[in-house]
Amino acid sequence: MQGVSLGKAVEEWDKQLIECYPREMQSYPLKNYFPTPLNSIWKDRMHTQAEGTLLGSIHHMVRDDDIDYTILNLYYRRIWFKFDLTRYSERVAYSSIIYTSLPC
Repeated sequence: MQGVSLGKAVEEWDKQLIECYPREMQSYPLKNYFPTPLNSIWKDRMHTQAEGTLLGSIHHMVRDDDIDYTILNLYYRRIWFKFDLTRYSERVAYSSIIYTSLPC
């Protein structure tokens, strides 16, 4: 999840911009999350949901479709395994992942 949060601010940027931004902010090489932009030029280029993913503004995990689909798939698998008894070895393997990873 840290990778999703780290990359959210610069989502859809090319490699050159991703390297240029921390250089201008005197934080290259990047050792933490991306710093908050100081000028409107960089603020305008940031992803629309970048606010909660920049250094100093992280208070919770910002919602992201990559994480949504992962969690949804784990819940789907949990329900599916309760009713499908034909694939025992797969059910045991996934169950050990699902029931030890999710809090509910």
